[in-house]
Amino acid sequence: MPQSAEVLVRTEALAEPPAPAWAEQAAAELPGLNVVVAALDEGRHLVRLRDGSLWEACAVRTWGTNRPWLDPVVLGSAVHLWLAGGGDTSALHRGIRVRTSDREVHVAFTEGSPEWSAPWRRARH
Repeated sequence: MPQSAEVLVRTEALAEPPAPAWAEQAAAELPGLNVVVAALDEGRHLVRLRDGSLWEACAVRTWGTNRPWLDPVVLGSAVHLWLAGGGDTSALHRGIRVRTSDREVHVAFTEGSPEWSAPWRRARH
């Protein structure tokens, strides 16, 4: 793992440990991280913020289209910039728009609850 970073991303969706466990471990090892992202599939990613909140980010598809691909590295950078620009964590549920060149993706966020985000913890005990 890197020694210093503001954003850390795991791009492999089928990696172990599970995304919530990996994000928590990464945040513990690198307390300066603002955003940790773990890919869940090509359009969904787990996002952990410095305050410890966990969110599932999902690329929103428009009616009649396939769900757009959402790059986890671009997502992590966009969330970091949004927060650095004054974005409030409590407003993340409204979603953000991520623009790269001529492409724009609306990203919806659902906040995870402790029961949802940590079943791997209960399984260990």
